[in-house]
Amino acid sequence: MKKRVVSLIISAFIGCSCILTVMASSGLDLNVLRKGEDIQYTESNRDDIAVYALSSIAKNNNDVYYSEDGSIVSFTPAILARKKSDSMTYCYDIKFTSNRFLNLKQVTFIIGNVNYIFSDISAIFNYPYSTTSGKYEEETFLSLDDGSIQMLADIAENRDNQGEPVKVILEGSNESFTLIMNDELTNGMIHLYNLFVNAGGTSESNQYLFPFATWKYSKVQ
Repeated sequence: MKKRVVSLIISAFIGCSCILTVMASSGLDLNVLRKGEDIQYTESNRDDIAVYALSSIAKNNNDVYYSEDGSIVSFTPAILARKKSDSMTYCYDIKFTSNRFLNLKQVTFIIGNVNYIFSDISAIFNYPYSTTSGKYEEETFLSLDDGSIQMLADIAENRDNQGEPVKVILEGSNESFTLIMNDELTNGMIHLYNLFVNAGGTSESNQYLFPFATWKYSKVQ
């Protein structure tokens, strides 16, 4: 998990570099995250970036999926914060490790009869000679905004109503992968979301602080 968290920070920092202006919010409390149950975190004062993730997910490797051809997908939920500007976002780091690139074009979350679709997304591509795995690595960073954050509430409602497990479809140029979120990852995502809410992440003043404008979002019923 340590390597994936570090990778997440690097991806986030690249995304943050495109931010032109950031408004400050006085309603956020990062101590809620630091003291949260099942939370591990990394904070960098030099880069002004902090990442909060789930210890249990990391320990049990429940954010990693293996395909029949040996490809690996890691799907890591986390909270990213910029401490000096007092802002944070709920996000996903999606990493595809294989003997090829997926050329990811779209990510779809299927929750009951509702689809959350992220398209026109960008990715970071690393070739085998530059990776510790010796394979192709493709990494995408999705930061939820004031509209798509509703997805977490829908996941919680779906779980409480004992609906079908949430599916996540990764669509590449010529192939796709479907991940079935297990109970531990689902519960962990909801727990992380509750901490995000309690820390003030869904407050009005924190809605547009992370304009990672590298994807389009739509909700379909």
